[in-house]
Amino acid sequence: FIPFATDAGLSTQSASNIQGLAGLFSLAGVLIFPALTEKFGHGGPLSLMFVLRGVCFGILVLSSKEPAIFAAALLMGFTLMATAPLAAAITGDYFGVTHIGLITGAILWVHHTGGALGALLGGTLHDITGSYTSMFMACLVMAFTGSAVCLRIKPPTGN
Repeated sequence: FIPFATDAGLSTQSASNIQGLAGLFSLAGVLIFPALTEKFGHGGPLSLMFVLRGVCFGILVLSSKEPAIFAAALLMGFTLMATAPLAAAITGDYFGVTHIGLITGAILWVHHTGGALGALLGGTLHDITGSYTSMFMACLVMAFTGSAVCLRIKPPTGN
């Protein structure tokens, strides 16, 4: 995030401050999204979370001005950590709690490995193209695809 923001003209300090605020916003998301799943089930809130992530990347595709970067970072922060408790809840619903740590750990390992590879790919694409736009577009497509898939999550039967 910080290299993108500084390439867009923000000072290192401003980019760092915005990233810090994004982390603060993740606290709200990690509390709000699990509460929504308790009320509405897993699929809808998880889908909404991915829609918001898609909007974040859409903002960055459309503008690299400071207000857009600020809005996108806060929106990304809001959704950043929300997947962790939702993954544990869905895992427990579908597989029970006997191996919830192992299964949730595997899910989060895949998630974070993808994030690390995505950062590497994003940097590589930036070096090749001189822009982050292609990576933001890929993330936008993945977020909306994830949203559509999450709408198909139904409560398990027989539990």
